[in-house]
Amino acid sequence: MQKYIPLLKKVTLFENIEDDEMLEMLKCLGARMHFYHKGEFPLMAGDTVSSVGIVLTGQAHVIREDIDGNQMIVTELQECDLFGETFACIETKHCPVTVETITDCNIIWIDYKRVITSCSSSCGYHTKLIGNMMRLIAMKNLRLSRRLEILSKRSIRERLMEYLELQAESMGTRSFSIPFDRNKLADYLCVDRSAMSRELGKMRDEEILKFEKNKFTLL
Repeated sequence: MQKYIPLLKKVTLFENIEDDEMLEMLKCLGARMHFYHKGEFPLMAGDTVSSVGIVLTGQAHVIREDIDGNQMIVTELQECDLFGETFACIETKHCPVTVETITDCNIIWIDYKRVITSCSSSCGYHTKLIGNMMRLIAMKNLRLSRRLEILSKRSIRERLMEYLELQAESMGTRSFSIPFDRNKLADYLCVDRSAMSRELGKMRDEEILKFEKNKFTLL
């Protein structure tokens, strides 16, 4: 666990935690490391959620599936992102989403109740953890509201432009890479993959954007 401390310090949950507190804190939180190969499922729909996952290395997607088996990507998980905290907070007995690894991943699991409850040792960092968790949940709510803005658009072109402009804004550049291939992007936008590809081709011909695989430039 020691070698991952530089990465853990980038996790929003652990902001303002001193180096000499980190190992003691991880032990107090019951932290455990698990390695997942690409295509595995750290969390499955229907699971009981009591722990929070932290993606230390790799990428994963949070997926929701309807009764007909159609998949929708709820969000993408990058290095240092958390997942499961909302469901753990409300003590969900049957998780409504699945987490799938898109690359090989190292994931740390921590007990949610140990995050929000001061231990018998009255560790000084618990107040920081609780404040960080509240801020993190607020940030997640903001991301979900932006997702709703995308899905509120009626046409495929409008959804594409809303998503790509948000990516450009968050990265501070008009040229950027997205964490999706074409199939995953269509799932994320809830549109037909072939229709989306045709629309991208039209937008390129009209010099609205240019792209190569998952690299885009807004013109």
